[in-house]
Amino acid sequence: MIRFPLKSVLFGLTVVLATWVNAASAQTDGFGDALKGRVETTLRPDLMIDTPMVSMGDVFILSGERAAIPLLRSPTPGQRVSIPARRLQSVALKYGILWYNTENLDEVVISRESQVVMASDIQAALEDAFLEQGIGSSIEVRLTNRNLAVHLPTDERPDLYVEDLHYDARIDRFDATLVVGVESARRVRVDGRAYPMTDVPVLVQNLPRSDVVRAEDINLIKIPSARLSASVITDTADLVGKAARRSLKAGQTLHLTDIEEPVLVRKGMMVMMTYEVPGMTLTDVGRAMAKGSEGELIPVLNMRSNRTVRAQITSEGQVRVNPKPVIVAANR
Repeated sequence: MIRFPLKSVLFGLTVVLATWVNAASAQTDGFGDALKGRVETTLRPDLMIDTPMVSMGDVFILSGERAAIPLLRSPTPGQRVSIPARRLQSVALKYGILWYNTENLDEVVISRESQVVMASDIQAALEDAFLEQGIGSSIEVRLTNRNLAVHLPTDERPDLYVEDLHYDARIDRFDATLVVGVESARRVRVDGRAYPMTDVPVLVQNLPRSDVVRAEDINLIKIPSARLSASVITDTADLVGKAARRSLKAGQTLHLTDIEEPVLVRKGMMVMMTYEVPGMTLTDVGRAMAKGSEGELIPVLNMRSNRTVRAQITSEGQVRVNPKPVIVAANR
């Protein structure tokens, strides 16, 4: 069972204006002596009801015992009911209430307030139900009826439960029963599609070629797992610290071919060569004959001896030569 807090939304009321059929004076024809000792009144400007029963005081501006006289049952939450204006006049008159209908209405519309379980609330509850049943680590639900809304009385605790959840992973379809509200416990059958999702790192802003990706450059977005190819990077750790092989755009999925280890030494760059032997460290200056990243071996021309040796890149502009360097070539 899932408990889901819901927001309360109040529905509005409109009084339907009708055709002008009679003059105001004609509305009182035939009432005769019934007008004597009666109470004249007007409609309330806002005919929004929040109780199971509509009283005279809910419709007319009244006080005292007349205001408490029951008129009719309220419509269901979120719905409205129309009363013919002449019928309302007749019923009111029986209780000594005179309404002249100076607005010349054909009917009076009474609406009932409600708190609404929106489609977004239902989707969130269903997604939690999928996770509770161990169906994927992240699911996105899309209802067949995207405008679905369930109305409850405003004083009812708006809990939402999911029952009888069935999912066919072959076609990504589901159906379920929702139990909405505590007292009314309305059961609503829903269906739709459910897609397993994967968190994918993307850039928050464009990244120029050769720039290194930092943790703050990354944002996670959810993408349907079925749409991801094997080359798409899904682990942030595989992205942070890597350099862009080409200009990369924000918000797009990144592939392994989009990144590389940062280039610490570029071809033709002057580098510091370090020779380490027991008890002694020697340094010299050389020229890189190829580009490379940390840990890679590249050919370096020793500017003093004019010999090319293989050296390992240790940091930007720094290489280490083996104690017994292998001579690649001698320049004449």
